[in-house]
Amino acid sequence: GPGIWIQCPNTDYFGRKFNTLLNHLLPECTLLLVQADAISSDWPKLIRRYRHVMRERPDVGLWSPNIDNSAFPTSWVSIANSGDGLVAVLQTDAIVLGMNPDVLDRLRSFDYGANNLGWGLDWAAVSFCSSVGLCVVRDLKESISHPISRGYYSTQAHMQMDEFLLQLNESETAIFASLKKRISTNIAKRLGLNHVRADLHREMF
Repeated sequence: GPGIWIQCPNTDYFGRKFNTLLNHLLPECTLLLVQADAISSDWPKLIRRYRHVMRERPDVGLWSPNIDNSAFPTSWVSIANSGDGLVAVLQTDAIVLGMNPDVLDRLRSFDYGANNLGWGLDWAAVSFCSSVGLCVVRDLKESISHPISRGYYSTQAHMQMDEFLLQLNESETAIFASLKKRISTNIAKRLGLNHVRADLHREMF
């Protein structure tokens, strides 16, 4: 079909394909990343909304719509109302994710060679934003549907993510630990638990 297509081997899956994409973007570009199994009732409307937010809010480093079947429901990660349908969040989930040039520049510095499944990319981006004062928001005016199932093993994705996130700098590493702790506390409060089950915690983080 029309457009610019970048050929990648299927074994690159998500992480290494994302790295290839980063290397083809101009430094001043923003990026709206869309996973192939994400479903919107109106993609042009969602893109217009994304452009509007990024134009009007230069302090936003990461933007995402509200996504069903996310590992990080909005009620578990929201921390403040940012106005105009936006809520500040502790995590985004990289199913549909808008990134500003500063975030993209930081993500270019990572090695994706051993992380073809791509887990941890969102954590790296959020941790960077928090370390430099950029906002991370979820847009309640736009919704995305996403299937529950996945075509790979979570255990392998976790292993790749753990290794990938060793590349965070000292400040980002501390922020990452703090974000995980705050989300765990939010989950426990929402579920009325004294602690988050170990299996749930591992699936999330």
